[in-house]
Amino acid sequence: MEEIKIQSLNVRVWTKEISIFKPHFWLWRTFKQALLFHRESPDVICLQEVEKPIGKFLLGLWNYKTFWGNTRLPIFVKKKYAKHCNIWAHLGGTRAENGHGFTGVKFGDTIIKNCHFSWTTEDIKYEYSKGWRKNMIFCGDMNVSKDRFIYNLKEYAGLSEDTFVVYPKTPEGPTYISYAEPFKYQEDIDQFGYIGDNPPDAEVTVLPDKVSDHFSILAKISA
Repeated sequence: MEEIKIQSLNVRVWTKEISIFKPHFWLWRTFKQALLFHRESPDVICLQEVEKPIGKFLLGLWNYKTFWGNTRLPIFVKKKYAKHCNIWAHLGGTRAENGHGFTGVKFGDTIIKNCHFSWTTEDIKYEYSKGWRKNMIFCGDMNVSKDRFIYNLKEYAGLSEDTFVVYPKTPEGPTYISYAEPFKYQEDIDQFGYIGDNPPDAEVTVLPDKVSDHFSILAKISA
């Protein structure tokens, strides 16, 4: 696999704010998100908590094909690569309807999985049993600290540290900031990782743009 550029963002559900006078009104955020994707021009975009109007807006602006476009966990792939992609993952049951669960595509020989998990439910064990395969890059909102996420990979997925890697981010630090409490960051919950042997090198960055109550994470991954 040659270098691939993947961007992940929890865009935050658009129905949360209904006043156009608020700086985090969904329409202003959507424009800023679209400009961010245009600037970074990733090969693959993995989004969480997406409503259909946002997905259609983002898809209509630039040269991407959508996979799982009718869910709130869509994956966008540049059209020039889309012919090499196949739909892979199921939707994780009804959880995908509220922006939780997982979706995925097979990009060449590599599976790319878009995740948004809630660790408060036991059905995560079932999702792991159905959703985790070797030679897979995963990203998204994990709703948990990095240390807890690594523990859960071992405990619930039955993985060892020899079979997965969670990539560090630059700069290290939290990726979620509450609109209600703008100076209060929560735990480091958005991650990139890999399951399989011989993990590829990856450069992962937290982008500073405030286009959501999450910061976008960007990974450059190469074999």
